[in-house]
Amino acid sequence: MDKNNFLNPKIPTLLVLLLLFFLISAAHAESIVARSEYTGNTPRGTTSYEVGYRFRTGSTSRLVRSLGFIDLDNDSPDVEPDGDGLISPVNITLWLELTGQAVAQVTVPSGTTGVLVDGFRYAAIAEGPVTLNANTNYVISFNADTVSDWWLDANKAITLNSYFVGSNSSNTWEVRWGSTTGAMPTSTGSWGLGRTYGCVNMITSIPSVFAAYNPDPSDNAIKVGIPNGGAADVNLSWNTGMDPCDANNPNPNITSHLLYLKAGDADFNGVTPVNIAAASPPDARVSHPAAGLDYSQLYYWRVDEVAGGSPGIIEGPVWSFTTTNNPLIDHLTIDPDTRHQVFEGFGEGGMDQFVPYWYDIYPTANLESFLDQIYTLDDKGLGFTICRVLMPVGDAPGHYHHTKLYGNRAPESFELEDGVFDWSGHEDILWRHQGAAQRGAIMWANWYSMPYWMTISGCTSGASDGRQNLISGQEARFAEHACDVLEHYRDYWGIDFDYVSLLNEPEATWWVEGGGQPGCYFSSSQAIEVTLQLRDHLISHGLDTKLLAYDAAYTSSWWYLDNLLSSVIGPDLDVITCHQYVTSSAGLAAWKDRAQAYNKGLWQSEWGDWSNGGHPNDRPHEQALNHAAKISQALNDLCATGWVLWEPDFIFDIDADGFGPREAYWATAQYSRHIRPGMQRIGSADSHPDCITTAWINDLNQTLTLVSFNSNSGFVQIDYDFSAYGVVDIKEIRRTSSSEDYQYIPFTQTSGNWFSLTVPGESTTTVTVKITGCDIFKQADFNNDCKVDFIDLSEQACQWLSDLPCEQLDSDLNGDCDIDLPDFSKLAGQWD
Repeated sequence: MDKNNFLNPKIPTLLVLLLLFFLISAAHAESIVARSEYTGNTPRGTTSYEVGYRFRTGSTSRLVRSLGFIDLDNDSPDVEPDGDGLISPVNITLWLELTGQAVAQVTVPSGTTGVLVDGFRYAAIAEGPVTLNANTNYVISFNADTVSDWWLDANKAITLNSYFVGSNSSNTWEVRWGSTTGAMPTSTGSWGLGRTYGCVNMITSIPSVFAAYNPDPSDNAIKVGIPNGGAADVNLSWNTGMDPCDANNPNPNITSHLLYLKAGDADFNGVTPVNIAAASPPDARVSHPAAGLDYSQLYYWRVDEVAGGSPGIIEGPVWSFTTTNNPLIDHLTIDPDTRHQVFEGFGEGGMDQFVPYWYDIYPTANLESFLDQIYTLDDKGLGFTICRVLMPVGDAPGHYHHTKLYGNRAPESFELEDGVFDWSGHEDILWRHQGAAQRGAIMWANWYSMPYWMTISGCTSGASDGRQNLISGQEARFAEHACDVLEHYRDYWGIDFDYVSLLNEPEATWWVEGGGQPGCYFSSSQAIEVTLQLRDHLISHGLDTKLLAYDAAYTSSWWYLDNLLSSVIGPDLDVITCHQYVTSSAGLAAWKDRAQAYNKGLWQSEWGDWSNGGHPNDRPHEQALNHAAKISQALNDLCATGWVLWEPDFIFDIDADGFGPREAYWATAQYSRHIRPGMQRIGSADSHPDCITTAWINDLNQTLTLVSFNSNSGFVQIDYDFSAYGVVDIKEIRRTSSSEDYQYIPFTQTSGNWFSLTVPGESTTTVTVKITGCDIFKQADFNNDCKVDFIDLSEQACQWLSDLPCEQLDSDLNGDCDIDLPDFSKLAGQWD
């Protein structure tokens, strides 16, 4: 919908009764409802109708309990007194004017007749609560599909009435409608008081507005509840009906809540409600457990508020939900004798390094916090250990077509012309490279293109035909340029790069002159020559940087890989790298087989889900599922020894306050915080195809890490089979789902070699396990010598009342993330 044009250019003559307000101020104890009118005359039309207005809030934010009212009559009480109902649905949308983001949206169904209030028939549209920010421009629009809904004769019309609760000081309002030219005539109405009602009058006239609201589970929710044996447990919660005098607080007259729950239908006659006493004053949010519900059953529920005085009982709306299915069973078998890749680490690096305004707008503390979140384990950081540094190459003077980069142009190259260097003014990107190196990251220098003065097209985005762009004979010069940059980083900026590559998606032909970012196609023969020259120049510059190649655009191009591996440069490649955007089972297997045959490290070197990352496609849960699926695929199918995220800003919500982790951040943390460098993947087999586990062992401390990604929309019961290890000790469980962000999951320890855990649909769960190897399991045997003695007591004493993160508290015996007397008591009970 175009937010700048609210109306069909041909609309009927319409008297718009725009606003029904609750005005609350500190000086008044009662609500005031102000009704004001605005009359607009425009040509009568014959098509669908849409009208809207914009407003700017005053200096006080306020709560919108409902998005609006639809007045189903004209403003004369004698018109349509019995209500004929809507012929087709009416849509109401509240927008943020500056961004076009929909704040709330609701549809009034066809057939709606509304209720009479003071002679006027209204239908309340419940969609809230929504908080309107102070000093902010909003737009509210509403439309119907057929003209017949907007008038029945010349004197009848549907009008929108919105009300907001809170201070109404210094608000401005504008009415807008369309015209035949598409222009937006604007007229400002003057708003005077109409009828005035007290709080009690309003709750009596329109009680549904003050009923219980905001249910959880939401209305019509499916697959609700947590499996518990042969039944589902559901926690029901809702907001207490609001105070008609102050929507920021619950109604103080409510004394109890009557909860009705019934399977199959919404006829509550004969159903005895659960009477839940209200606190004094009433709590804003109330919850009640409903245990033992049938699986896959439709339930209806309602909450009536019992209030002192009139109207006595405020009947709530009817909500429904369907309980979850009986959980699927996944039998997970661990095979310690099957050994796969040894992991080198997770990493990041993409074009968001070229976002200089981060350096300009954020204080050092924000930037340091971002680096800590990426490169350390502190405060639930991701613990990445690989930093891919995209080297700036700029573009020719006058070129501003890099639309994928900030300002349509990459940062200037370090070598502006042949032999002309400028090492100044790069602080806005160096902070990230230096910060990663200071945190111990493996540093990898990567070029997407050579500087423009080495290219055939004179453009760093590629050749005119998408083919070779490096001038033949300039291979050595390109290598020399790279080594000059690496040498300067080492000698002046304190970064001695571990790896370097001059190729990025070289087999792709989408790198064309005038494109949106730097890039370059290389034939495999030219790629071999460039890499060979790079090897020799590294030696001559005294650099011990290792080679990797070739950041394949798609895994099906293994023929290109074969050419490199079988060439003179093949033995010098320490790591082979591919991207994960375009994959296939055959392609993943081909790269894995070649890495093993040639004894190479294999990194998945670029992947990121920006399509779900923000406006207008802000889908954090889908983004998180994609991250978990891709990491699982790379570790299990590709047998990757490293996994590199393209641009980490996709997994943050970035605003004026800094970088806030999204769900995809936490999904990534399920893997990166627990699968650490040096760990080796071992065999694991899931019986259910929708639940895929990757299993890793740390041989030094005899710890297993199991990350299970459940892509099924329903619950799965995972039965972990550790029989190959004898007795094990579950140390920690973490989970990320649509409602959990890397949440610590309490568990009951079981002695033996199996463990059962029910996980929700579309979730990622990490289980950390200690291998004990003892016939008799003793949780307090921290050093795995099959007895509990002073050595174990000493370890517990060292962690006594520690502030270490939960996952590092090995002697936490009751799982409460503290080492205290209950833990000592459990240790004493197992003393040998």
